[in-house]
Amino acid sequence: MRKNIILIVAVAFWVSSCSIYKKYEPINDTRAEAKAESGNQFGELQWREVFTDAQLQGLIEKALQNNADLQKSHLAVQQMEASLKAAKLGYLPSVGLNPNAGYVGINSSTDFQYDLPVALDWQLDIFGRNTTAKRKANALTEEYKDLEQATKAELIASVAKAYYSLAMIDNQIKIADTTIRIREKALETQQALMDAGLSNSAAVSQFAAELCAVKVQQGELQRQFNEVRNSLSVLLNENLSDIQCGSMNATFPEIGNVEIASINLLSRPDVRAAQHDLEAAFYAERGAVAEFWPNIGISCNAGIHFDPTDFVWLVAGSLFQPLFQRGQLYANLKIAESQQEQARIEFEKTLLVAATDISNALSGLNTAKNASTLYAEQEKHYQDAYFATNELMKRGSGSYLEVLFAQQALLESSLAKVANDYEAICATISLYLAMGGGD
Repeated sequence: MRKNIILIVAVAFWVSSCSIYKKYEPINDTRAEAKAESGNQFGELQWREVFTDAQLQGLIEKALQNNADLQKSHLAVQQMEASLKAAKLGYLPSVGLNPNAGYVGINSSTDFQYDLPVALDWQLDIFGRNTTAKRKANALTEEYKDLEQATKAELIASVAKAYYSLAMIDNQIKIADTTIRIREKALETQQALMDAGLSNSAAVSQFAAELCAVKVQQGELQRQFNEVRNSLSVLLNENLSDIQCGSMNATFPEIGNVEIASINLLSRPDVRAAQHDLEAAFYAERGAVAEFWPNIGISCNAGIHFDPTDFVWLVAGSLFQPLFQRGQLYANLKIAESQQEQARIEFEKTLLVAATDISNALSGLNTAKNASTLYAEQEKHYQDAYFATNELMKRGSGSYLEVLFAQQALLESSLAKVANDYEAICATISLYLAMGGGD
């Protein structure tokens, strides 16, 4: 009989070590071993190496200190770390002290009675309940750390984009100011020509209407500037009544050639977080399996009863095997398996999104760079056209409509050029974020 018990225990240990105690095997990105080229290291740079503008660095540092979302992410990490500590303490026995005293009446007499019991209960982790709980808590802690890093990277990128958006709009407002001054002079010229009998009221009205249109456009740009400044205030968690706009001539580290196939996507914190979420789901499923096995514990009770010379102690073992809960346990296991599959699908989706982000950022950056030269050339041609049509009109051989069309085309071209420069900056920031976002 004793040999049979030993055999059963040995089989139980073997099964638990092969199944319940099995560790999670990470799903590695096949590109993880690829040697990073110069361009592929761009996403691993420190944010101060990427954003060298002193004023922008100050804004980013302020956002990292004050941002509400980042503070909440940090508190979530602290909560997970507390859960992990609690899971580690699960290996230790629980000790309880429950003293009690009082008078007991027996017939006409009363006796003072007291107990000083100490109870110790130790659940043996033979079938891995505590181990899987600890490993799950550790995976969740690492996941929330990665989510905090992802929030930090997103925050840095958002502050940088808002900063350069303000610079773009500020430049566009200046272009509108210049255009307004030009059109005011043109209106004065048309008025003088009409007074001299060389023009008509239609031309004057047309120039006046176009001047009003540019002023409306300037007002709209100012509205956009205020909205972006307010969004930046939210990121910094403080009110920005005013801000000094930076330059659009942003300088970034040399990116070099970026090959998506050679980039380790696990350098992105959101991908790592999805990996840890899958790990936590794996251990949750292992924990559901462990619930089918019995709870084995050791309890010890000792204490003084009535008389200090009376010391009573008891040591006993306990085994609890669920017999009538198997339906619930089986349902819990199926739920855990389903959640693990969901986590796997989400991880694969995150990998795909990460690769797509890099592809989109590269496409946007290349498009903006290629268009930059064309926009500059286009702006120069429209400037030449405006000066030429204006001279022709002054000589009486050109139409005022040609001047108006040339002015409008020059304005739109100048605004588009600035917007394209901003798109190039945004694409660079997006590429940095998509490749990891540094630290």
